[in-house]
Amino acid sequence: MTKVIAVCLLWLASLHAEALESGSVTRVSDSVLRIEGVLTPAVSKRFYELIDDQIRLIQISSEGGVTESGLDIAEEIQRRALDIEIEDFCASSCANYLFIAGNRKFVKSGAVVGWHGGHSFTPFRPGLDSQARLEEKKVILQREQLLYAKAGVSIDLIVYSGMLTVGALKEGVIRRDYTLWCPSVAELERLGVKNLVSSASWGSAGEIEARLNAMGYLGQSVYVGKSYSYIPEAFLIEKR
Repeated sequence: MTKVIAVCLLWLASLHAEALESGSVTRVSDSVLRIEGVLTPAVSKRFYELIDDQIRLIQISSEGGVTESGLDIAEEIQRRALDIEIEDFCASSCANYLFIAGNRKFVKSGAVVGWHGGHSFTPFRPGLDSQARLEEKKVILQREQLLYAKAGVSIDLIVYSGMLTVGALKEGVIRRDYTLWCPSVAELERLGVKNLVSSASWGSAGEIEARLNAMGYLGQSVYVGKSYSYIPEAFLIEKR
């Protein structure tokens, strides 16, 4: 299927899980599972059906998906101290949770790992969410922050990526400075990401955007700079 869903929309996937085409989980060998496609409750359920003490490596190619499903899988990866291998793409809930949870993190040459916010940036929308959903989001926020604390990773990874991709209303249209933040290996390590034992340089923003286009993720605008070295336009105070 042509991948025409913009990754920025997958941040909201937990509100529309029934509309997403589910990904898949397969056992590649006695010690390897592969996760592909959109993370949904069906994917996390299948993951738990297949995981056992023999599995040591999770191969991943995912554009993200349902927040709770990503957390379900990530928490088990973290609990079992499993290694992960990013085959071509890991963004949204995949980057937020599965990538962070991995013990050793192998990133194949040409693969893209990118963030665009999460619940630690904008967890609550009282005007749009029901009270029940707000209570669910409190739990999600706690799980997200606990995952990061256990990994020793700064929650700034989520906060700054959210700042970059939140967008601003201009002439009646939401326009974003960027749709994805792909920090360098050095920046990830500065934020506390450990055990990047095999990784290629992400390259320039233009190179990453070209790779995303070739994979079918069209129209992405990528930022590769350091956290807080650029203040998004949406956060600038207008001069009067």
